Amino acid sequence: MAEADERGIITRRQALVAGGVAAAGTAAGVIIAVSGDDDDEGEFPRQTIAKVSDLRPNEPMTFEYPLQGQSSVLVDLGDEVPGGVGDNNSIVAYSALCQHMGCEVAFVSEGGYMLCPCHQSKYDPA
Repeated sequence: MAEADERGIITRRQALVAGGVAAAGTAAGVIIAVSGDDDDEGEFPRQTIAKVSDLRPNEPMTFEYPLQGQSSVLVDLGDEVPGGVGDNNSIVAYSALCQHMGCEVAFVSEGGYMLCPCHQSKYDPA
């Protein structure tokens, strides 16, 4: 399980899951995107994505970080998941680009999965 550093931040190395780009500032109650390992911090600046209190289970939030024009998705899955962050270890973030063809995937709230529109593949975010 990832543990926060002295600033209350979970680093990318700790939180990166299947191409994800987010980490949680659990002490501050905000999701802070972090890119880069501990050794090269500063390559991309930290950016607040959302307040944890604003997240609702299975309601995705899209954001562009670390690169403009490349979507990512942040979602509270509601239940603890491996690699999840936040008070319940249920928050995950992923690149919204399909690893197969680079198409933008969408989180399907009703099913709790990510769907690629190019080849109808389903990805389990847990």
